[in-house]
Amino acid sequence: MIKDFQHYIEEHSLISKGERIFVALSGGVDSMVLTDLLLRSGYNICLGHCNFHLRDIESDGDETFVRKYAKDHQLICYVKHFDTCQYAKKKAVSIEMAARELRYAWFEEMAETEKFDKVALAHHGDDNIETFLINLLRGSGIRGLKGIKYKNGIYIRPLLWSNRQQIEKYAVDKKIEWREDYTNSETVYLRNKIRHQLLPVFDSIKENARQNISKSIDYLSSENSLYRNMIWEKIHAIESVETDLRKIEKKYFLDDETGEQLLFEWIRNFGFSFDQCKSIKKSISSESGRRFYSDDYQLVIQNNTLEVFRLFSEEKLPVLICNSEGELEYPIRMKYTLYNKTDGFIVDKDFVHTAQLDFDRLKFPLQLRRWRQGDKFCPIGLKGSKLVSDFFNDIAFTAYQKKNALLLTDAEDRIIWVVGHRIDDRFKVLKTTERIFQFIV
Repeated sequence: MIKDFQHYIEEHSLISKGERIFVALSGGVDSMVLTDLLLRSGYNICLGHCNFHLRDIESDGDETFVRKYAKDHQLICYVKHFDTCQYAKKKAVSIEMAARELRYAWFEEMAETEKFDKVALAHHGDDNIETFLINLLRGSGIRGLKGIKYKNGIYIRPLLWSNRQQIEKYAVDKKIEWREDYTNSETVYLRNKIRHQLLPVFDSIKENARQNISKSIDYLSSENSLYRNMIWEKIHAIESVETDLRKIEKKYFLDDETGEQLLFEWIRNFGFSFDQCKSIKKSISSESGRRFYSDDYQLVIQNNTLEVFRLFSEEKLPVLICNSEGELEYPIRMKYTLYNKTDGFIVDKDFVHTAQLDFDRLKFPLQLRRWRQGDKFCPIGLKGSKLVSDFFNDIAFTAYQKKNALLLTDAEDRIIWVVGHRIDDRFKVLKTTERIFQFIV
């Protein structure tokens, strides 16, 4: 087994000479065999053990076992304790997902702080098949069916070529002790149901069933890589990018056979689900102006295009101080000046670039902020107030322009200027104005 192990590492360039390897050691048979094989192969390893405190005294027993093994073999061993149940409750995720997120976050922290080159995980071929079948049952596409990667960033899986039977036989032959996790035999979890109930059925149906499934996973992995490259070449060719605004013409998504899949491959990168994709596809031809939201992005169906851009977070914008002439940068360049009005003064009505305001009507400090639902102002020349959203519609603003619009407000949060478009009538320069506060964009 050790020759196959070393060949797999060399074939896939998993470990380079002199690299420091952080081995995730649970105490189970898989990670114990992985550690033994790495030691016998002469690699520079340290051990890491996660105590999730999920099995009471048994979790502590695993930790004691791992610490003793490290001491007996003169290996450095790092141990991390987690309050997994509390984390799962706080994040509203399953215990299984909580443990996964916690351990991977710790692995990355250790790699950075202790300068490990790789993190070795003990996943093997049967784990790969189980993951494949879990994703298949969940309705995954080709991306989910390609299985586990033997190398993914800092993570390596040198046992992915083997199976559970080979690993257990090696452990017995080499008299390697390990800890049994009783939860692995419970069929409450989907993975365990597949392991103990479904895979034996495959074995009974066809000889070498697991090896053939593994081959299929390898084929799908290669096909996924090719497909992924072709998709991104296509998207790159048709996508228009302007800062954080991305647009693609609707015509590319209208094909009944390929349009929906192309659309999904584009928007999944912004956090949209396949169900949302189906709704967007149905709306493309008939519902211009409709919006869809992921956690971080907004998609808007325009007349001829689909637009995607990041949702705005309400970070505080810089406060403007008026004691001297100066310059502001966020996200535009703006100059502001205070001066006395002279005889013959002519008001500049170019509200696109200039705002001239009655200084004595302003209440400082002034602030730039984004538009919010319900905002109102009094556009110059109009009696009474108007919703800013209605003003945007009047001047045919796109959703992206609305999202990026800036408002200049005073200390009472009164809107003074829709920057670059219109000032508020309450702050315009009058015959009685003595001092003018001027902004130039």
